[in-house]
Amino acid sequence: MGDEYAYETSADATAMDPLGAKMQRARVVDATRLRGRVLWFDARKNYGGIQPYAQLPPEVGETARWHLFVHGNDLVEPGGQPPQSGDEVEFCRGACPRGRAKAARVVVTAAAMSAAPL
Repeated sequence: MGDEYAYETSADATAMDPLGAKMQRARVVDATRLRGRVLWFDARKNYGGIQPYAQLPPEVGETARWHLFVHGNDLVEPGGQPPQSGDEVEFCRGACPRGRAKAARVVVTAAAMSAAPL
């Protein structure tokens, strides 16, 4: 038996989604906790958008940001229920591996108020 059948056991090898893509969390750019609300979140695709309550400062060469991308890997409780539209969240400013701005360390602080049945 040769080593050609040996499996890699590094942390990177286990950090894969079902489709084989690496799951990478956002790099925290500013650890200041910000508040906002979820604009939308697609649980099937595992990403969505957050609208901060305060306008974020612009990145180099951009205008001011009124919403941020959020990936399911950046949720603090990824095994729980995905966030719903209107949920209040707390997060840090982060950057994806390509350097684009996104939300990091996202925590749902209050569930959205749903309409009561008539």
